[in-house]
Amino acid sequence: MLTQAPLIAWATTISDYISQRVDRVSRSRLKVLAGSLAIFYAVNTFGGIHFGPSWLSLLVLLACIAPGISVGIRSLPSPFIVVCASVNFCCVAYLIGMHATYDIGLSGILNSVWLPVLLGVLGFARPALGCIPATAAFWSKLHTNAVTGLGAPWSADFIIMPDLALYVSLLLSVYWLSKRYRISDAAVLEKSQFFNSAVIVMAGVHLSNYFHSGWLKLFLSGGSLLTWVTENPTFMLAIHASDVGGFTVLNMMQDQDWLVPALVWSNIPLNAFVLVIQLYSLLCLLSLRQSAWLTSLYDIMHFGIFLLTAIFFWKWMILNFAFVYAFSRMRLKDGPTFSIRLFGCALVLVAPLLSFNIVKLAWFDTGAINDAHFEVETASGSILRVPSNFFLEKSINVAQQRIARPVNGFLPTKTWGTVGRDDVRRKLDEACPATASEWDLPTEDLNRISKVVQMHHYRMLGLASADGHPKYNIYPHHIWSAPWLFPDFDNIDLRQVRKYFFVVTSRCVSVTPSGYVSRTDVKTARYEIAL
Repeated sequence: MLTQAPLIAWATTISDYISQRVDRVSRSRLKVLAGSLAIFYAVNTFGGIHFGPSWLSLLVLLACIAPGISVGIRSLPSPFIVVCASVNFCCVAYLIGMHATYDIGLSGILNSVWLPVLLGVLGFARPALGCIPATAAFWSKLHTNAVTGLGAPWSADFIIMPDLALYVSLLLSVYWLSKRYRISDAAVLEKSQFFNSAVIVMAGVHLSNYFHSGWLKLFLSGGSLLTWVTENPTFMLAIHASDVGGFTVLNMMQDQDWLVPALVWSNIPLNAFVLVIQLYSLLCLLSLRQSAWLTSLYDIMHFGIFLLTAIFFWKWMILNFAFVYAFSRMRLKDGPTFSIRLFGCALVLVAPLLSFNIVKLAWFDTGAINDAHFEVETASGSILRVPSNFFLEKSINVAQQRIARPVNGFLPTKTWGTVGRDDVRRKLDEACPATASEWDLPTEDLNRISKVVQMHHYRMLGLASADGHPKYNIYPHHIWSAPWLFPDFDNIDLRQVRKYFFVVTSRCVSVTPSGYVSRTDVKTARYEIAL
């Protein structure tokens, strides 16, 4: 496990190198950037922003934005402009997409989604305003979580956006104050070099997501350094995602398992490819050319993940595309010095310690899945499975089947058959059905889920068309259900729904070396939810 001690030791070594080998201007610029990161840590840790809207958090946001609002987009270098605009675009687009469900728990205009959207649009001209739409989207997810227990405010694809947006606002304010009160020399604050250096800082923070995900794959419990590469059946994720109705390329053909033989054959090479490009994020910033190539590979990887699993990292993909442009431009003009790029490498290591919310995606895949989902019964007696998209801002929880915790079924696995220990993976691989144990949904969880479903049903009735048909597919989902798999539900009149069911079907999936897939349902539990 990558603990804080070696992280700090390695970062200190890099810091010592920088302090001894770089010129005075670069060293002073690094101090300003490090100071902005220290302020970010203090604001993010003690400013109350992660607890939702309050007088404290609103005042902190205002203090972060106010000095930097004087810095307009026209005076900034294009690499910085594009990266900032990509973050702002993602957050504004997210707010517009979720406008029907936006709620931060306030009243009046302060609870209107169009206020942060308007300020976000202004943020394309004044980048310091960009933290407002980012924070607003995060607060809406926080409020959903507080009310329903769902909503995933810390979800992987989104949480880095408010962090980067807040850092940009703070950096612009630090820059303006340093220039206004002559805290630093003019050479230190030369715009092209200073803000291109800031791009490296932001890239280091974002790349930390990839590095720590790769690093943890080396040290999953019970395995060797290469167990994840050589033994993990990553293709199981695509099978499970398709089985539960995901928007996958497998579900686009009549034979759902048509691609499995190729996935089995390429499993180890693809695992090795993913691990290598994730770990290389630690050093790539030493070369702007290699940084551009690597972030391009990340987007190819994310596109493949979407096709195979319906998990759509669209915000990361847009941000990566912006970094590719920024790295390419900085290669041609005003590229950051080696010391700045080395500092960026240090940030890849230590970003989690600076209160940036870095996600660490590492697990073992298995064929044992607890397929937890919802069904409806109509007035005619028909039973229909409910697509995860139907749950809008809560769709990520339903798609990932993170509805009841800590155990969500009869088999000892988490989302889509994942586990954190190699001995559990091996046991499931050898005798999956035998690992099933007795399980029942606790009454407290059933009451909570029932309340959430009832509230959501009546909200969807309010959002439905005049004929009672709900609209739910056009929404910024993180994981997409396939609309063509649920035509009966898509055309349902919600007024004809009599009850819901929470259903857990624990299933064992096995795949032969040739790619033949067999599925065995082990146990099923059904819980009625009255309206």
